[in-house]
Amino acid sequence: MNVSIETVMDLFESAVADGDAQKTLAISMQLTEQVRSDPLAVKWLTTPANIKHVHEILVDGLGVPPKTMMIKDRVPNTQKRAHLFAKGIENGIRRVV
Repeated sequence: MNVSIETVMDLFESAVADGDAQKTLAISMQLTEQVRSDPLAVKWLTTPANIKHVHEILVDGLGVPPKTMMIKDRVPNTQKRAHLFAKGIENGIRRVV
């Protein structure tokens, strides 16, 4: 099933707004898989404004600790950086589930 990144992120935001950490975790796992195969998802997730927005809604909506979502090293490859962002989001949500 090929779903656009905008649709996934709309579902993600609604799950966070509902305070449903389990549903948010499931959607974040879908996001991680999508980043592996969809160049548009990579581009969307590596845009600084988008990643900042995702981090803010997770901190405000679910109380995810910001440090759990940080990338520790500089990663020049855009696809690898997007994958690390997605895994960081997933790991951060796991902390509050």
